Amino acid sequence: MNNNLVHFFIIFLLKIVWGALIPTLKGVDFPRLINMTISKKKKAKKFARVPNIIKRFIKYTIFSSSAFWFDLLLIFLLVKFIHIHYLISAGGAFVIAHSLNYALNRKWNFYETKESLSKSYAKFIAFGFICLAFIILSLGFIVEVFKINYLIARILIAFFVGFVNFSFNYFVSFRMSGHLKSDFGIVK
Repeated sequence: MNNNLVHFFIIFLLKIVWGALIPTLKGVDFPRLINMTISKKKKAKKFARVPNIIKRFIKYTIFSSSAFWFDLLLIFLLVKFIHIHYLISAGGAFVIAHSLNYALNRKWNFYETKESLSKSYAKFIAFGFICLAFIILSLGFIVEVFKINYLIARILIAFFVGFVNFSFNYFVSFRMSGHLKSDFGIVK
């Protein structure tokens, strides 16, 4: 891989990660943006009808995707520039990105949890290590047996792991099962 392609890929990943985390404000029409708030009742009512579980899943997907792209960027940098084996890089990057995912979800998605910070983080990380073992085994298998690029293989694995992670974290890490009826819009 030539140097220009490597630099392009790094810049591309950085734009995706930072574009998702910190939107650029250049050219934003703030007065128009302020007037487009939830004061439009039709849009607000339509969004209010969406079950909370879907809203939570969308937020979880956004936060997890941001952490995932950060994970991919770290793997790429560790493999290409520091020359660490891709499986070791995947492990280290996953732990860092998974902690970022926890922080984002704890603050903005599962903020109603009654679970203590230390207990929910311990569960989140413990399950993360189980997922990490699955990711590394799957990554090694897919790369070595099917000769697929490690980044593409990691993306494929992410779809399955993401859904399983959401389910585990909803029911176990953040203990949101008490909110299940209200999250599905079921009224007693």
